[in-house]
Amino acid sequence: MRFTSCWARARADVMPPSLESALDRALESVWIRLFPLAFNAMTWIFFVGDVLMTGRLLFIGAFAIYDRLLAPALWNSRATRRIIFPGRRFDPGVHEEKVIARTVRSALVSTYPNLQVHRD
Repeated sequence: MRFTSCWARARADVMPPSLESALDRALESVWIRLFPLAFNAMTWIFFVGDVLMTGRLLFIGAFAIYDRLLAPALWNSRATRRIIFPGRRFDPGVHEEKVIARTVRSALVSTYPNLQVHRD
């Protein structure tokens, strides 16, 4: 609608109708005030979530690097083995003869056509 076509009309003909009751006006006022607050709250919630996820990623990444690079050197040192296992030799292959024999027998009995067993 052009301005010149509104020039001779009454305000009620040109303007949209106002809200009917005080309740409608109050609800509209509340909505107008709450929308920016809700938008800002959602923005901050996502921002805090991003910061927490980034911190978790860095924290776990630092421990993964430590585990891969530094921990094996510490675990393999004689001083560490003496502290953790005083007076004992740590040998994970003890009492594994039965398991190893069963594994070799199973491999030899296998019907897989390309099976190769090497003695090294």
